[in-house]
Amino acid sequence: MRTPYWLPRDGFVSILEQAVRKRTAVEVKEGWEVTALRRVPDGEHMAIEATLKGADGQEHTMRPFLVVGADGLRSVVRASLSQWAGEDGGNDQERFEMEEKPSPSGGLRYKVLKLKPTFSLPPNPDSRGATVDVIESEQSYTFLSRHLGSIKDKNKETRLGLLPLKAKYAYRTANIITWPDHSIWTNATLGTLAGMKDFLHDSYPQVPWDQAVTEEELERFARSPGGRFPQPQTTKGGAAWVSGSKEVGAVLLGDALHAFPPDLGQGVNSALKDVATLGDSLRNVTHQTSSPASTAFSLEKQGGGGRKMMAAALDCYEAEAAGEARALVRMMQLGSPYQYSQPGLRAFVMARLMTANLLLRLILSKIPFLGNAMFFPQIGLLTQLGGNLSYRGTLCVSVVFPSRFRLSLFVVYVCASAWVPSAWVRERSREHACNGRTI
Repeated sequence: MRTPYWLPRDGFVSILEQAVRKRTAVEVKEGWEVTALRRVPDGEHMAIEATLKGADGQEHTMRPFLVVGADGLRSVVRASLSQWAGEDGGNDQERFEMEEKPSPSGGLRYKVLKLKPTFSLPPNPDSRGATVDVIESEQSYTFLSRHLGSIKDKNKETRLGLLPLKAKYAYRTANIITWPDHSIWTNATLGTLAGMKDFLHDSYPQVPWDQAVTEEELERFARSPGGRFPQPQTTKGGAAWVSGSKEVGAVLLGDALHAFPPDLGQGVNSALKDVATLGDSLRNVTHQTSSPASTAFSLEKQGGGGRKMMAAALDCYEAEAAGEARALVRMMQLGSPYQYSQPGLRAFVMARLMTANLLLRLILSKIPFLGNAMFFPQIGLLTQLGGNLSYRGTLCVSVVFPSRFRLSLFVVYVCASAWVPSAWVRERSREHACNGRTI
């Protein structure tokens, strides 16, 4: 299995931007956000008018033929589709409302601290003169607070997780993930530079904070409100042909279509899959343009059949993307929601059972002839080892395992039950035969 590496957000965005700018037909507008979508009259039909606001407050309007809602959990596009469906009557409004599912990791809060990619750790006084450890960018690390497991200082308990970086970036991130009433959020002193400094030096004396992070970054971290993991959620609908319009469609992708905690590390992956699904849907229902340098879909080039082709493409996209989103949300409930050391006896027990389940399924999946045919790894491993499995395929395989495991136990039980009486009958028969009797 290949070693997974983390890519910082700005590095990822830079890669995407470079790819987009190579497309000469694409005009890139930076610093603009869509603040409103409206249906406006356009002759005998309706058009969609998008209002964009720049960083300087300037507003601009445009009328697109395809609106791609990749604008996050609080999507303006999804809210507009829901509003329009309600105005038109019927039950379509419910198609664009997020439906939440409960998860133990939903609602947890987090902060992200930017550390230098490499730094040296001070020598361990118990290591008898061992060389100083160096934090390497391509390795993952977990720093444990000295208050970990302490009943007295339970509200100081934290962990710092560092993800591996392949390329050389100016920083790497460390995540602090805690429950909502942790002192990180409730202690006002930790919102100041001095308070956060004292907290980190006290909790992680093994980290040379003066070398690992700049004071400016530490102050930003202290003042940051952080974020909150959403509950797993998705909509029933992922696309729409806007009612009353001549040739305007809208699709949802990424967090606008589905949102969930980062338990399985599928946030960006699932969004990229949505993009690929949309591209495949457009290509599969249209003819390629005559120009070999472009495979872009255009309503103008499709003539009178453009609307039917676009509508078919949106139906195809919704069937695939919405189905995958529902499977992904269910996977988040079954995956690894207790990996964040949540407080409480139930969370403690469930975390141990989660680990035991992962190890048991991994061992059974290695059985010759039965592994990966009858027994499969846990969902978290399947997302990394599943190859070309879709989310629906991954969920199906994961759900099939418990039923097959129970069936195997039942078969063993039946065989054992049948063997024990038979052995007893044979033994009794021999006893009777010795006494000159038969039964």
